[in-house]
Amino acid sequence: MQVHFIYAIGLESLKKLFSIIGMIPILLIGVFLTFYLFDFNFDQGGYASLILLCGISVNSALYIINDYNNLKIQYPKREKKVCILELLTPK
Repeated sequence: MQVHFIYAIGLESLKKLFSIIGMIPILLIGVFLTFYLFDFNFDQGGYASLILLCGISVNSALYIINDYNNLKIQYPKREKKVCILELLTPK
């Protein structure tokens, strides 16, 4: 619980925090569907993939939100669409 408060303070928004937390069940569904559709056994490798995928996706989302916040500070008059498109283009 304390970790969530620290993230909310760092992101300056509960909405952004819940968007990151809400992403985790979606990726869990994807992992379980992948194991089911390709008939893989869900054993230690499955648990390791869940933990790894959760960590990588949350870390990636934190970086994207941080870059978005930095763009909004640098260019306050830009539209949201332009900032999001700039984030999604390869660097």
